Amino acid sequence: ETGAGSEEWLIYRGVASPDSDMLEPMGEAWSEVKEVQFAVAVPLDGDSQPVASETFPLHVYFPTEESPGLHVAVHAEWALTMDRRRIAGTPEAIEFNRFLLDSVAEFVATSVAVDLVERSNRSAASVNVLVPLELGGVDEGSARLANRWRNLLSGVPFLPFCDNTLRRPVEVQLL
Repeated sequence: ETGAGSEEWLIYRGVASPDSDMLEPMGEAWSEVKEVQFAVAVPLDGDSQPVASETFPLHVYFPTEESPGLHVAVHAEWALTMDRRRIAGTPEAIEFNRFLLDSVAEFVATSVAVDLVERSNRSAASVNVLVPLELGGVDEGSARLANRWRNLLSGVPFLPFCDNTLRRPVEVQLL
């Protein structure tokens, strides 16, 4: 519930198992982690169609200042900077955060994209919500996620065509 009414979101949950070697430099508590969870939340309108009217920062139980230009909210157990505003780029954390960023992008490509398009009756809105905005001046973590997201989606058949098939963006020729 919000002040103006209720909101509906479609939540996709994923999990990844980082290698213990990448966790060890981050300290004892991190080295005990066996898997990390993440979620991709798609905002829906009153007709249960995805809404691409705004973008969301990355979340780790709260919003960060990392804004990759996504029309979906992504929550993950990122390693953060000391002020908890950004994804850490320290030598100890960078390998883990890159692993997690790549895992989220791969999850969207393998589990979210086609399912969302099919659930949304192959609507244009379902495609629009999956495509990140091109933003300049973003942090390394945000840029990596958006670029990896675009790269992986380019090989996924999620674009609806008039012959009732789904095709990969690399198969599309624009006029």
